[in-house]
Amino acid sequence: NLLDVVVVVVSLISLAMEAADPNSSPIPAVKIIRVLRAFRVVRVFKRLTSLRMIILALGASMVPVANTFFVLLLATAIYAILGVGIFSEFDEFSNFSMAFFTMFQSVTGDGWASEIARPMMEAKSDNGFEAGIAVFFLSYILIVMIVLVNIVLAVLLDEFLKTAEMHKLEIATARQLQEGGAEMFAPLDPVLHHLSGFISSEDLGARIETLFSLLDQDEGGTLSYVEFAAGLRRLKTTPVIKVSQDDYKDVTLGFSLCGPDGDLNRQQFQVVMRNQVKLYVQRLATKAMATLSGMVGGAGGNDVVIFVLKYILTSLDELHDIAFEGPGGGGGGKSF
Repeated sequence: NLLDVVVVVVSLISLAMEAADPNSSPIPAVKIIRVLRAFRVVRVFKRLTSLRMIILALGASMVPVANTFFVLLLATAIYAILGVGIFSEFDEFSNFSMAFFTMFQSVTGDGWASEIARPMMEAKSDNGFEAGIAVFFLSYILIVMIVLVNIVLAVLLDEFLKTAEMHKLEIATARQLQEGGAEMFAPLDPVLHHLSGFISSEDLGARIETLFSLLDQDEGGTLSYVEFAAGLRRLKTTPVIKVSQDDYKDVTLGFSLCGPDGDLNRQQFQVVMRNQVKLYVQRLATKAMATLSGMVGGAGGNDVVIFVLKYILTSLDELHDIAFEGPGGGGGGKSF
């Protein structure tokens, strides 16, 4: 829309100037700006999901593909330097620029054998074959054309699949959130689903302790954000858990549950994970209520309700232990 406004305004100004003075030359940039109207077709990408997904995937793959392509160019430059040093008597390798272009032509497969390699061998040897030239070009074709070019394509395909999968997940999540009673997601839900199988408060604490040991790779007794995120990503969960800095801040209640340096010790990790289990229960309860509202006792609803009741009983059990031990831990508290 902004492009259309600029084109129309500039065109009107140009027409007004021509009407006022027919002999005046039009604004030089008007033709260029009018040509830019062809780019309005880009707006189609916003409306067609498949096209938008391709554009997003290409954008996300730019950096990794550029890194791999740089390796390809570096290998081409090395062979160009070798060609100038070994075959400088040929016009194709008279200088670095010509040699680089020759090697680039070879990697495209455009007549590298019939127009470059074979004429060089015929000029170099009476029998039309020169082992050095053959090894030079064949090694380049094997390394660059067959290996590196396919690596570039593999990286592009991998990034495309990742971006496409993430885009589909975002669409599915947005669609579910728009529906009444849709399931709500949180980054830690896959591991919270495992923790939800606890039998008692002690069992939940043991599961959290085991999780802490799995995440604490350096066995330092604390978890930084990097350890926390990397450890969760290593777990074999579906989907893979990806925790951002903002997610870590939310999980730790604005870092209020962390130490001064933002790390979590074992006790703080217990508090964080128990709080996350509680929130997980609340999300399941919200979904269960929506499910049971249309199908009382329906499939899956009873399991969630039972789990919620189990968590309530566990919480009461913890309150009972705290009250029984009393403030001093000597059992002077009021029991339930």
